[in-house]
Amino acid sequence: AEAARRRLGLELSALERLERREREEHLARRGGAEGRARAEAWGWPNLYTETKALAEALLAEQRGGVALTVVRPTIVEAAWRDPFPGWNEGLHTSAPLTYALTHGPLRALPARAELVLDVVPVDEVARGLSLACAAALEQPPSEPRVLHLGSSTSNPFSLRRVIELTALARRTPREGAFQARELLELDASAGGEPLYRAQVPWARRLIGGSGRALGELAEALGGEAHSQGLRARAARRLAGVARRASKAERGLRKVEEAVDRFRPFVAEHEHVFVSEAVEGLSARLAEGERGRFGWGVPGLDWGAFWPEVQLPGLETWVYPRLEGRRPPR
Repeated sequence: AEAARRRLGLELSALERLERREREEHLARRGGAEGRARAEAWGWPNLYTETKALAEALLAEQRGGVALTVVRPTIVEAAWRDPFPGWNEGLHTSAPLTYALTHGPLRALPARAELVLDVVPVDEVARGLSLACAAALEQPPSEPRVLHLGSSTSNPFSLRRVIELTALARRTPREGAFQARELLELDASAGGEPLYRAQVPWARRLIGGSGRALGELAEALGGEAHSQGLRARAARRLAGVARRASKAERGLRKVEEAVDRFRPFVAEHEHVFVSEAVEGLSARLAEGERGRFGWGVPGLDWGAFWPEVQLPGLETWVYPRLEGRRPPR
């Protein structure tokens, strides 16, 4: 019916467009909820991890005589050194969360401060892949080989430290003074489930419902044949407010989706990725090759990397894309 109306040149009303979007979002949420329920029933924290496990199982089952090495990087973040510090194009890693904490509405993160956020720079992942490929070429494994590329065992980065460094990186323009209020709010946010729910899900529903009501009122005022003067101006203003409310609702929904995606790793489960295998491969390199090809995560200084490399990299390369702008070339 919608396609037929387009062919006839008939425009959808604002209410019909809203109904279509709500229907699409409802189906997406329902599908996601059913997928998560299925994954959790089989012991996986979310659908993403279940599909990765299924892919690994399928490769192991169907590989025949082909040697198989499975490399499992954890949360891949900005480059530490190569191609240059801070390079990052990942929209689905920590970027949405750190953006919401530092630029958006999020001032409470449902997390457990003692848990480890297992992140690894993207150039270290490239080094780990190179080591895995070299080992497979040197001695193809008869059974599937699994390598973790992570930091949780050799150089753990606690969520409390993540939140602290994220807050410290946000400074006021005046003489670089810390924004003390923001620092306290972020630092106290570990474990802030009730405050988070008040700030994001409830706010999204309130803003979304208000925006829809205003949109319907604007359409009613503007759609009447005698609509003119004050009534017409009121309709235009209400429509503008409704559009802004709709945009705010979509932004809050993205924040909510990002929190839900990370929730298993920051609030619900203590994930530990043992990276001894890649460390062993790195140790086998000649001393002159370790600086260029070796696994360097155990020596990474999070206190310098996160505020001086990771967050500036996000500001330059990723946050503009989250805001609908082009990053610099």
